[in-house]
Amino acid sequence: MILGAFGLALIASNAARFDDATRMHGSFQDKSLQYGMVYWGDEDPEGRRAKTFEEHGRFNALRIPGNLMIYLVQPPSEAESTRAVAAVDGWHEQLVSPTGYVRVEEAKVGTLWLWPVWMLLMAIGLTQRRTWRLPALAGTAAAALGAAVMLSYATVTLRYHVDIWPLIGFPAIFGIAALTERAVNRPEARPMVPRALLVALLIGGCLVTFHKTLHSRVTLMEPEGTLAGPWSDAQCLELIAPKQLGEKRSREVCGLTEKESTT
Repeated sequence: MILGAFGLALIASNAARFDDATRMHGSFQDKSLQYGMVYWGDEDPEGRRAKTFEEHGRFNALRIPGNLMIYLVQPPSEAESTRAVAAVDGWHEQLVSPTGYVRVEEAKVGTLWLWPVWMLLMAIGLTQRRTWRLPALAGTAAAALGAAVMLSYATVTLRYHVDIWPLIGFPAIFGIAALTERAVNRPEARPMVPRALLVALLIGGCLVTFHKTLHSRVTLMEPEGTLAGPWSDAQCLELIAPKQLGEKRSREVCGLTEKESTT
């Protein structure tokens, strides 16, 4: 029911945004719905990324191994691991080269660094028999299917880690259950995972997360005057002028009210 409700909300959102319930995304070409970065002249419709989408598709299963490596093991790009980052990037480029260009955006970090505790819990969960039996198997398969779609896309970026999360979080539930049952039913046994290791991984993951948050807010913030940064009224009107929308519509698009236009 929850998935169905979100599905209906997505269809309604498409209808409101694009006047087409089945339209999910824009185009690199000059059509009724074009990508904003292309429309505003920041991305070349004949560039590497556009050609990749045209020649190799938006989603291609051959990208999964290379993209999975990036999402899994990519060292934090600001850490003192420049060689490691460059090596992983090089291996990734070799793996995905048959499928065209795959853009890897900053800030870079793999889930092993970002969520180490959850990765350990996922690994424990995947060793449990109940994870591979119905109905749990259906949930694992559904999470894997959603992750595979994201892993086959032609862009790798930090925010897409959220789309990979169900594949980590669902098996991790069974990892937590296994640890809890062992602690309750066999209190005299040695812990499956030492507490010191869990604490160390938790602290490490929190530090990486905090660092990436600061990096994203400060380093990646686009300065005013650039296309991706805040636009002044004058810059907006200058950018929209070649679109020949007319003065009134141009001011509406730029968010200028009638009162502002007369003062």
